[in-house]
Amino acid sequence: MREIAATPPLPPPLARVVAAEQQRFSGVVALWVHDLRRHETYGLRADDPSEPASAIKLFVLLELFRQAEVGALSLEEEMEVRERDMVDGSGVLKDLTPGLRLTLRDAATLMVTVSDNVAANVLISRLGVGAINRGARAAGATCTHLGASLLRPRQGASYTSPRDLGWLLTKMARRTAISPAASREMLDILSRERIDNIVGRLLPDAGPGGRPLRRAWRVASKNGSVRGVRNDVALVRGNGLSYVLVLMSRDCQDLRYSPDNEATLCLARIARAAHDHVAEQNR
Repeated sequence: MREIAATPPLPPPLARVVAAEQQRFSGVVALWVHDLRRHETYGLRADDPSEPASAIKLFVLLELFRQAEVGALSLEEEMEVRERDMVDGSGVLKDLTPGLRLTLRDAATLMVTVSDNVAANVLISRLGVGAINRGARAAGATCTHLGASLLRPRQGASYTSPRDLGWLLTKMARRTAISPAASREMLDILSRERIDNIVGRLLPDAGPGGRPLRRAWRVASKNGSVRGVRNDVALVRGNGLSYVLVLMSRDCQDLRYSPDNEATLCLARIARAAHDHVAEQNR
C-alpha cells in the first residue's frame, strides 16, 4: 500500500481560532477538514493515533456493507442478541431481554443512530475483528485498529486517527466506499444519528437578510465519547457547501456525560470556525 502523505497544516485564519480554543481547553484537540468542492485538505494532529470511542463503529459499518456487497452475508440475515453481547454504555439493547433477533441492517442502524454498543458487538461477532481491520486498511485507514468487541478492554485497545475517519467519510461522499449503492446507504444511516452536539450544534441558522438556513444543512455523522474523550466525524452539505470534518479530543478534565461537557463545547466552537472558513473560501 502506498505511503500516505502527511496532512497539510491548518490555514492561518482557522489555525488562530483553534489555537485560542486549545489554550483554554484542559485537554488536547485534533482535527481534519476536507473541502469536497475545492479539493483542499488540512488539519491539526490529524495523523496521530487517537482513542476512537464509538467513532470506530464507522469501520464496522464499512465491513458489514463490504461483506454484503460480495455476497458473504445478507443485510436481512437475522442475529440473536446473546447474553455475552451485553455491555454497558450507550444504546437501548442493554435494557432488553437477551434472545431478541435483529437483522444485520437493523443492528447497523441501532449502532449508528443511538450508538448502541450491544448492536455493535453483535455485528463484530458476525463479521470478525480481523476482517474489520483488514477492511479498514484496504480502505486506506492505515492508522486504525479495532482491538476487540466494544467495552472489552482486556482483549486489546482500539485506535484511529482524524485522517482515517475523514478519508473514509470522504470516500462515502464521493460514492467510492465499496460501491455507489453501499456508499449511499451508509450515508443514509449516518444521516439519522440522534446526537448532534458537536458538528451540527452551532451551524448558522440564517444567511444574508436573515434567510433561514438551518433546515438546509444535511449532516451525516458519527460521534464518540468515553471519559475524557469526545469525537465527532461528519459530512456537512447544503447552501453550496460540501465538506468533511473530523474533531477529536482527549485528556479533558471534565468527566461529565453532558451536552455541555467542556470538550463538547470546545469542539462545537471549532466546528463552527471550520464551517465559517470553508464557507469563506467558497464565496
